[in-house]
Amino acid sequence: MKVLAPTKFFLLRGNHETRQIQKLFTFEKDCNEKYGNRGHFVLDTINAVFDSLPFAAIVDEQIFCAHGGIPSSMSKVDLLCRFPNVIANPQKDAPAVWEILWADPIEAGELKNIGNFARKGGNEEAGFYNNTRRGTGYFFTEAATNNFLTVNGFSYIIRAHEMINAGYKFNHNGKVITIFSCSHYLGGGNKAAAIMVEAFSSEGFIKILQLDTP
Repeated sequence: MKVLAPTKFFLLRGNHETRQIQKLFTFEKDCNEKYGNRGHFVLDTINAVFDSLPFAAIVDEQIFCAHGGIPSSMSKVDLLCRFPNVIANPQKDAPAVWEILWADPIEAGELKNIGNFARKGGNEEAGFYNNTRRGTGYFFTEAATNNFLTVNGFSYIIRAHEMINAGYKFNHNGKVITIFSCSHYLGGGNKAAAIMVEAFSSEGFIKILQLDTP
């Protein structure tokens, strides 16, 4: 789709578009098995693209889009724009980007169940807690969402990062929308979803499209 419509189709970087995760899972192994002694060249070439992918996007000056969520270390989007266009190691070179790739929203009821361990090292006052589900990054609460939206003049956060059976999910009174666009993930029965934004800046709307592909 990016090749067919390069000025209309935009790709955002996800948490698997990093070398650490490719080693942990199977992408590096797959490249070496499929391409033999050219495997490392293929992997390096693909990662050169991943390193250049934007890690967030803003739609109609109102909707913040990212793979995981919002960062704990930077509340203003303007500060995020100071990072270089190429980031090979976000965990080391751009911690706020790493947080964006790994963040998950959490509700007040869920927060009660994660224990005191998640509170160590986070920023409880700002609404961020250690992400015990991922082992890295942070959970962000409704308070963190409200602050981020207010500071930047946004209305919604759209993100991915989680398999959702219905393909979509609302958090924080509908201000955070999770979209999962792969149905029957790993052979399961989940549906997929996409979002259509209709001229949001001029009193438009957000529409959820639920999909079930073969």
